[in-house]
Amino acid sequence: MMTEADPDKVVRAGWVRFDFGIPEVAQVWCFADDATAFLRTKGGVTQRQLRGKRNARDLTFNGAALTLVGLLVQARWVSLFARVSALPDLEVAESVHDALEERIGSPLFLTLRTDAFFYQAAGPLWDVFSDPLPRGSATAYLERLHIECPPRNSGHRCEVRRSWLPKYLARP
Repeated sequence: MMTEADPDKVVRAGWVRFDFGIPEVAQVWCFADDATAFLRTKGGVTQRQLRGKRNARDLTFNGAALTLVGLLVQARWVSLFARVSALPDLEVAESVHDALEERIGSPLFLTLRTDAFFYQAAGPLWDVFSDPLPRGSATAYLERLHIECPPRNSGHRCEVRRSWLPKYLARP
């Protein structure tokens, strides 16, 4: 979705620019007994409930409201990327992670952010079903704190992190 051919070269050069235009994409989320389809066209975002009564992208665990943005199925775990209105404390983040990992039935790497910029975590560049889509520099997003929760079987727990990109870009 970036206009440049090689995003890693762009990041190494010290900048990332958004220029989405209007992508035409579709996505279906299924969670528990709910399934919701999303479609972005030039006319905007439409949502259709396929099953159940609740938007399958919006979940609440232990008081933390999440909007699912993307997922990546890998050989040893599933990476799930979710937007939150405010970062929860680490105890709540761990309870959310553990509940999701149990429901999904697979080791889970969960990333929580207050925005939908998951590039540094190998996730979606942006939530294309959010309005409005961003334009311009991504520098401010690279500086924001986020929470990463690796799979329980990794021996590590949730941590508040800052993007690795600013340090990476500062290297000589």
